Amino acid sequence: MYHSFTPVGVDISGGSVNAVQLRRSGDRWAVHAAATFPRLSGDATSQQEAPRIARVLRRQCFRGDRVALCLPQELALAAVLDLPPASSGAPIDRIACAEMARMFKRDAATLETAWWELPASARQGAATQCMAVACPHDQSAPLLDAFEAAGLCVTALTPRGIATTRGCEQLLASSGPAVIADIGLLGSTLAAVHAGTIVYERSLEGCDVRKLSEDTGSALQLNPAIARMVLAGSLDSAQSPEAAAIAKSAIDRLVAQFARRIGEQLRVSIAYVGHRFPIPAPQTVLVTGEFASLPGLSAAIAGATQIACRPVLLGEATTVPPEFAHLAAQGGLIAALGLAKTASEAAC
Repeated sequence: MYHSFTPVGVDISGGSVNAVQLRRSGDRWAVHAAATFPRLSGDATSQQEAPRIARVLRRQCFRGDRVALCLPQELALAAVLDLPPASSGAPIDRIACAEMARMFKRDAATLETAWWELPASARQGAATQCMAVACPHDQSAPLLDAFEAAGLCVTALTPRGIATTRGCEQLLASSGPAVIADIGLLGSTLAAVHAGTIVYERSLEGCDVRKLSEDTGSALQLNPAIARMVLAGSLDSAQSPEAAAIAKSAIDRLVAQFARRIGEQLRVSIAYVGHRFPIPAPQTVLVTGEFASLPGLSAAIAGATQIACRPVLLGEATTVPPEFAHLAAQGGLIAALGLAKTASEAAC
């Protein structure tokens, strides 16, 4: 049976904390509460962040003490495995965990492992290729303990790519095969998605917004933190029209360079996926993350890849009531939305 309210999806990304909780509205989910606020600092520990997150959730009317978190990228062990087909009756969960333990030289009893099947490739033999992600218990324990000490119960640790894909499901249903470009302050990733499932995932080298902010700050003689606000369009960088035009030209040039770096890696990755799997080529690039709505970014990526590109906003991905209309245009809440959706099913 479904709970009336999902656990709170909490995404602690590069520069911000994003939280979404859904409530049952007929046969659909709608936003019950949502919030986005800055992290204490980019290198703040979970022990420092968790008490503050708990206070914010209680103050902003989130219900209950259940939360679902993104598995930190540095804790994730990922690999492609050859496993017996599901129809074989083999204990695939145990086999996947044992294989991940062997590959990463860990004790299988200390790993939590998730896996999913990949599309059959032309060169595939009798085994089924699967993508697997594992997390060592000893490395995740400090994160879980910090939230428990703050009075919160962590019901799930979900890889960010899975959470983001789940958050995009409404748009993926209408777009067909797609690539999700998740743009963050400290790093960006690409995930090729077919039939709602990630078939390929990689980091995008040299595509973190921190570097773009530093370059913008250098060009406009601004502090990088101020430059990020200028990039996001939330702060003017100049007083006179002439100075504003010069600043806009510099920003447009830097964003175009940033998009070209993303586009080059997207093209290579799309070609690789097309060579490996007999699936249709992606028709859409969906942009998510803290900086999904960076002015000019989607258009520049579309120009670099010749593929339609658009940011994914909370108001397009789920039902947002009027009291949260100010967050409907946020792209940084999509992973938190996916966490809430995924955790609601795990709790059934």
